[in-house]
This record gives sequence, C-alpha cells and structure tokens, in this order.
Amino acid sequence: MSCFTEKEKQKKKSNSVRFSFLFVNRFVFSKSLKQSDRSNGKQTTTNPKKTKTKRDGPAAGLVHTHTHTKTQSRKKQNKKTRTSNQTKEERTSGAKRRPTNMSVLHRQGRQSMMAFAISLVCCGLLLSSQLMMAEAFCPSQCQCNDHALEADCAGSRLDVVPILLNPALRSLRLAHNRIATIRQSLDFYADLELLDVSHNALTGLGQRQLGSQKVLRALNFSHNAIAHLDSHAFQGLGQLQVLDLRHNELTAIDDGSLSELVNLVQLDLSDNRIERLSDQCFASLVRLRSLNLRANRLQQLAPSPSWTPLAASLLSLDLSHNLLAQLDGGDGGLSALIELRQLNLSNNTLHHIHYAAFEGLARLSELDLSANRLEYVPSDALSPLGASLRLLDLSANYMSQVGAGAFAPLVQLETLRMSDVLTLQSIHADAMAFLNATLQTLVLSNNRQWKALHPQMLSQLKRLRYVDLSGSGLQTMRQIDDWPPHLEHFDLSGNPLQCNCSMHWLWQHQNQLEHKSNGSEATFSAPMKDIVCQGPESLVGRHFFQLEESHLLCWTLAQIIAIALVSALAVIVVTAVALLCCWRRRRLHQKHAPSSSSSTSSSGSSTATSHHHHHLPATAVLHPHHVKNLTNNMLHQPHLHHHHHHHHVGHANHLDHLEQHQHLHHHNLYQTPDSPPLKSKTLSFPKTVDYFLNDDDYVYHPGGHIKPIPVTAV
Repeated sequence: MSCFTEKEKQKKKSNSVRFSFLFVNRFVFSKSLKQSDRSNGKQTTTNPKKTKTKRDGPAAGLVHTHTHTKTQSRKKQNKKTRTSNQTKEERTSGAKRRPTNMSVLHRQGRQSMMAFAISLVCCGLLLSSQLMMAEAFCPSQCQCNDHALEADCAGSRLDVVPILLNPALRSLRLAHNRIATIRQSLDFYADLELLDVSHNALTGLGQRQLGSQKVLRALNFSHNAIAHLDSHAFQGLGQLQVLDLRHNELTAIDDGSLSELVNLVQLDLSDNRIERLSDQCFASLVRLRSLNLRANRLQQLAPSPSWTPLAASLLSLDLSHNLLAQLDGGDGGLSALIELRQLNLSNNTLHHIHYAAFEGLARLSELDLSANRLEYVPSDALSPLGASLRLLDLSANYMSQVGAGAFAPLVQLETLRMSDVLTLQSIHADAMAFLNATLQTLVLSNNRQWKALHPQMLSQLKRLRYVDLSGSGLQTMRQIDDWPPHLEHFDLSGNPLQCNCSMHWLWQHQNQLEHKSNGSEATFSAPMKDIVCQGPESLVGRHFFQLEESHLLCWTLAQIIAIALVSALAVIVVTAVALLCCWRRRRLHQKHAPSSSSSTSSSGSSTATSHHHHHLPATAVLHPHHVKNLTNNMLHQPHLHHHHHHHHVGHANHLDHLEQHQHLHHHNLYQTPDSPPLKSKTLSFPKTVDYFLNDDDYVYHPGGHIKPIPVTAV
C-alpha cells in the first residue's frame, strides 16, 4: 500500500509533471537550435570572398587608388563584353538560386515535423510512465498498491467509478459508495480479476456492461437494489467463478441470465424475492458447487430435470427460510443431485416429507430440518441416507415424543441436534440404540416439557464426547451406571434440578474425577459446574458441586434397612404395651364388680338416701343375679313399701303406677325353685321410678321398698 502522505503525493505529482514538460521543451528547443545553426552555417560558407572583402576593405581601398588608371581602361575594354553576357549570367544565376531556396525550405519543414513528432512521442512516453505510477493518479479517498495492483475505494462516497486508476489493476473494491451505474466506466480496467461493487445503488445490470472483463473471477453485487438481470448481463465473463447477488430485489431468474457463466463455482442468490426458478436457469452451470437460495419466497422446488445440469458438481444447497410446505419424491424432488453433500431446509413450513424425497442422495452427509412443523421423526424418508448421513438437525419442530428406533436407519450418524422442541415430553430409552457405535455429539437443550432422562439412553452411546442438556425441564438425574468413557462436555445448567439424594451419584462422580492424581481422565467442562440447585428450599441458588456431601441427605441401603427394622420394632413394642394395658384394665374391672355389690347391700337405706337425687335412664339391662336379689328384696321387706309411701303422700297417680309395676314384678320376676334359670331381661320402668347410681350399683325402690341392686350391663 502507499506509504506517502498527501503533501508528498501532491509534491511528487507536480514535480513529475514539471519534469515532463521541461524535458519536452528542452528537446524541441534543442532541435530548433540545431536547425537554425545549420541554415546559418550554409549562408556563411556560400560567400567567403564577400566576407573576406569586407574584412580587408581598408587595404583594398589603398590598392584601388594606385591602380585606378589601369582598371579604368580595362573596364572600358570589357564593358561591351560584360554587357553582352549580362543577360546570360542573370539567367544562369537566377536558375541556380531558385532551386537552392526551395530545397532549404523543404528540408526545414521536414525537420520541424520530425521534431514535433518526436516531442509527441516523448509526451506519450512520459504520460504512460506517469499512468503506470498509480501514486500520481490514486484519489485521496482510495488506497492503492502498485505491487499487488490493487485499489480499495470502499467508503469513499463515490458517485461514479473512478477512471484515472491504474489500468492494469487486478483488484478493485468500490463497496459502500453511491454508485448507480457501471455503464462503460469499467472499460478502462480490462485486467480485473476481482470486482466488488457491493453496498451501492445499482438498480439493474444491462447487456454487456462487463464485456471488457474477460479474466474476471470474482464479482460481488450484493446489497444493491438490482431487480432484473438482462439475458446477456454477464456476457463475456466466461472465467467468472464466484458471483454474489445476495440482498437484492430479484424476483425471478430467467433462462438466459446465467447462460454465459460456464465456469461458475459459487452462486449466492440469498435474501432476494425469488418466487420461481425457470426450467433452464441452471442449464449452463455445469461446474457449480455451491448454490445459496436462502431467504427467498419459493413455495415449491423446481422439477427434478431443472437440477440435472448440477448433478455432477453441486455439493451444497441452501433452501432455508423459504415457504416450502412439503417435499415430494420422484421428479418433484432433489433426486437428481447425486453428489450433494449438504442440504439445508431449515426455517420452512415443512409438515410432510415424502418417503422418497431423499432417494438418490447417497452422498448426503449433513441435513438440516430445524424450525419446521414436523410432528414426528421422518424415519422412512431418512432411510436412504443411512450409509452417508453424519449430521441431523431436528430442532424447533413440533414433536411430542421420540419412539423406540426412531433413528435406527442412521447407522453412521455422528451429530444429533434436537433442541428447542417446546412440545417434547419423552424420549424412549431405545430411541438411539442403533447409534451406539457412531454418535459423538448430542444436543437436547431448551426442551422445557422434557422432565426425565432415561439413564439407559446415555449408557448405550459409548462414543459420546459432547452432551448438552441445558435449559430443559429436568428435575432429577437418575444414576448412569455405565458412563460413556470418552465424555468431555456434559452440560446440565439451566435445569430445575432438585439437589437431593438422587443427584448424589453425579456429585460423587465429579469429585472422583477431580481427585485423580494422574489427571489422565478429564473432568466435566465448565458448563457442568454451573449447575444451580432449584430445591430443596434450603439449597435454592447454591452451586451443586460446591455442596458438602451431607447436604444431599443420602442414605445407603444398609441405613435404610436399619431404619426400617427399628421402626418396625418400635411399632411392635407400642402395640404390645397398648394390649397389656387393656388387659390389665379389664381384669381390674372384673375384680371390682363383686365387691361393689356386697358393699352396696350392707350399706342399707343410708346409701339409698344419699343417692336419692341421681336418676337413671328409664331402661336398664340387668344381670340374672341382680334380678334375683331384686325379687327377694321386694318379697321379704314389705316395710320399705310403707316407708316409701309415707314419703310420697299426695301423689295418687304415682301410687297407681307403683302398684301396677309391683304386680308386674311379682308376676315376672318371682321364681320357684323348680323354675328354669332366669335369663337376662331388659326392664322398662316408668319415668316416675327412680334409679340411683353408685359406681356399678343401682337402687330400686318400687312401692316404697328401697334396696341397692347391683346391675351389670350385658
């Protein structure tokens, strides 16, 4: 690049121009001087006698006075002779004098013309030498490199292409200017190999505007406003290999637009408004390797014959960010692209993929189906790719579950991405069973509805090196007994993990790796150490691997068995004590019942009086022994009836009831020795009959006879 300052450039430019003009003027002036000298020399040599006579004039005058007489006589004698010959001499001298003057004029004209021609040649040589010096004609906004023949005028606020640059330039960069047309302005630079006119104001490309650039190899027209390509816009660019037309306003690619680009290797038409591709738009691109149609408005693919010219060369095809809703098979698919290695169909609206959509793509190694509307893993459509596919991306689709054997055909798969599937709830343990020998990278991040990872799924993948489960909904991590031996990156950050006993194995595994003295086995990477506990409440916000082992509340199997045995023994002891207490209470109750009856019978009427104000229910259940005692009291102690009668004078109605009741008891309760044993009966007494409660003793006084009666409920 140029290393001169602006002042040095201007000084150098003025000095070179001044030197050029001085050189030309000196050359022309020297030529004119030589011509004048030559003409003067001839004039002096033609009259030597005359010149000599002038120099010797005074001496000749003296001689002339002495010989005056002789000369006068001679003149008179020769007068007639001179007069006769005068006419002849004048004719002869005139004839000789005319040819001499004409030759001189012709000679001088030829010499002046030669001098002028030589001066023009010198000026041309000087001008060409100055043009070869790019420093003299490189605009101040540009940066020029004479050795590499490069000029960079990016961001120079140019409205037109500069025409005073070195015509031998090989690289010209005019990006980020305000150039609206390139018509005829590039004819000065026929040796260009790289031309960058991106980020300008071009609206179209006319016919043969680049016809002078026969050796151009890379052309960048991106970020303009080009809406149409003429049929011969690229005529003459037979050596072009890279064409960048992204971020324009193209709506279609006609048949003849790219017909001249037979050596094109890379074509970028992304971020346009292309709605259709003509059947023959790629007919001449037999060497094309990369085609980018990203971010257009394609609703369906061109028929399979349209891709046939690209069959032997195309390696990469980008159809992402379009409006494709389905992929058809057969002639409506991409089966003609037998050499294709990379296919990007992400960010479309795909909800159906024909089972034969990828037939013929036997060399496809990378397939991106992310950000579509697939509700299932298209296992049938992926079957033809089993022997070649290395990378599969199914992220941001609508799958709710992944069944067993979903990826069974992909026996060579090395990278699987299935992140941001917001509807994913479960992944079968055997979903990746057939990937155990090849899968190295597994990305299942940001699946918020996915709550549990089956440990068997990772145990089967022996070659795993990179696992990303971050940002999902995992609350726990079940123990993985057979950990992948080559795992280097395991990311669980951003999950609502509960730091309890179920996570102890992971804590222990990491600490074992960190304490290995030889360091031969790598520990988990940094994201693994960013696990933050979301529970229990006492550990919320704490880093998982900074916890003490006691914080994880872990119990071994022996501890659990011991606790269970102690708990069972405690239950047995408590039950035995309760049963013993019940048995002792019942024994005490049975012993207390006979002693109560005897003490009650001996107490007499005083006991009955003390309980006169306690009333029993109208109905009582009496034991036969008590009924017998009650009958004897009624028969053998009639004075009690009279005693009671005196205490109840004035109660006629009560007496009637008592008499009826006495008659009832005499009839029902009296037994003879021959009578059968009296069974327990339920006796209903009138509400006027009083019962007195003293522990287990009831006092009955029908008709005035008061007697303690032991009563036991049956």
